[in-house]
Amino acid sequence: MTGINFGDLASFVKSSRLTTQIKTDLERLTHEVASGEKSDITKAVSGDFGPLSSIERSLRTLDSYARSIAETSVFMTGVQTSLGAVSDHVSSIAPSLLTAASLGDATTLDVTAEDARARFESVVSALNTHVGGRALFSGSATHHTPLATSTEMLDSIRVDIAGLTDVNDIITAVDAWFDDVGGGFETMGYGGSATALSDFSLSDTDTTSMTIKADDPSIRELLKGFALAALAGDSGIGGPASQKTLLRTAGERLMSNEGDIARLRAQVGSSEARIEEVQLSNGAQTYAYTAAKSEIVSVDIYEAASQLTQTESQLELAYTITARLSRLNLSDFL
Repeated sequence: MTGINFGDLASFVKSSRLTTQIKTDLERLTHEVASGEKSDITKAVSGDFGPLSSIERSLRTLDSYARSIAETSVFMTGVQTSLGAVSDHVSSIAPSLLTAASLGDATTLDVTAEDARARFESVVSALNTHVGGRALFSGSATHHTPLATSTEMLDSIRVDIAGLTDVNDIITAVDAWFDDVGGGFETMGYGGSATALSDFSLSDTDTTSMTIKADDPSIRELLKGFALAALAGDSGIGGPASQKTLLRTAGERLMSNEGDIARLRAQVGSSEARIEEVQLSNGAQTYAYTAAKSEIVSVDIYEAASQLTQTESQLELAYTITARLSRLNLSDFL
């Protein structure tokens, strides 16, 4: 039987096509091993990108919520920390005020009033905290600092109580400064918004809120207590009897206010717990969607690596054969 052989040109073309195919396979497998994903996604989804697009859209949504949750968590932590600092000052100064009012001499009264003034400044500073460029207690007006400084508020109160000699009248005037509509606190003390901060979105169905503002009645009460105690150190306020009355009133109010601050902190703690709960839920969903996507687009790394090694061997063999054929000459057959 007569054999049919390829001519030199046909052999060359066949060899070139084989080498090109091997190179293409090598490039594809190298990409798959490096990326862990299939190079031909269209083939992987059989031309139907609907399920994959839906998964990727869900992952993008969850990623945006993850960023929102991170920002919200930082914000709530700032609120909790600030309220914690305020609570520490209240619990520290209230007993001292009552003790000084009962047993203190003139020096103790002055020292206690000065301590109250310094703590008033610290409390206002804590409530004026900004996190990520946003004020914590200004409601929706997060670009505004919520409270005037303690010095500015005390100076404004001193204007209202100027000329008053009866300590009860002074206390009434301070109450009016903080509580009256259009009073000093509303016109210059509080610089935030009357509207609470909008809810934070945590998922498609979950939100949390931070409605505490620096004009909250509980916060006004504690500011009022610190102001009364600080004013007790003013030289024109009256004698030791007036000082003791102011310190006692301030101490009693701050003491009764501790429960309200604890309630505010518990409210924030509830939001923090909700954030953590939704974060865990979103994390589980992200894991599930990522696994589903991996089933579609990921390659078996072990199998791909084995194929890559095999393809490299094929390419090396093709080059070896080509090199040997290129060295053939007539003298080798004579």
